[in-house]
Amino acid sequence: MTPFSSFWQAGYEGADHINPAGLALSMNDLNQHQARAAEDYAALAPFSIRTVRESVGWRLCEHDGRYDFSTVAARMQAAEQQGIQLSWTICHYGWPAGVSLFDHDFVSRFAAFCGALARFLAPWYQQAPVYSPMNEISFVSWGISVGLFTCEAIPEADRADAAKQQLVRATLAACDAIWLADPRARLLHCDPLIHI
Repeated sequence: MTPFSSFWQAGYEGADHINPAGLALSMNDLNQHQARAAEDYAALAPFSIRTVRESVGWRLCEHDGRYDFSTVAARMQAAEQQGIQLSWTICHYGWPAGVSLFDHDFVSRFAAFCGALARFLAPWYQQAPVYSPMNEISFVSWGISVGLFTCEAIPEADRADAAKQQLVRATLAACDAIWLADPRARLLHCDPLIHI
């Protein structure tokens, strides 16, 4: 049995990283999806698309160790009104200010955030929720190694592998935290096929 409400899925660009120029991005705001989610979901009806991949934006929802899931709640409400299932990408390239990928507490901070999010969302779901803790681990690792994504204190030797190992550690801890918060949860791990 598939965990998704429809075979075809929609997705709205939701990257939330800091680019090489130091500009903090929120693609959900730039493309106005955050403000127009109800309209965006309604536009899917003629195509019988009932599943949407959404981005939480860890960088956008955690400030000084406090969580604000109001943007998540707004999209859940819009989705519920339209009969849309949301599958959540939790970290779409960005992490909160003051947190570095190679900090000793990166893994535990990410896991705590994911657990809190799953607890927050659990009452919204009648069926098993689907989470993708860390979006495109291989792409992010490569991006860090070539400077596409800013990252402090990267080990000089094998930058991409060092980043990938830390992202995998964080993802595994996040999976455990999500399942602890909501044992029904299903996990999705996405990585693109890119020829560079």
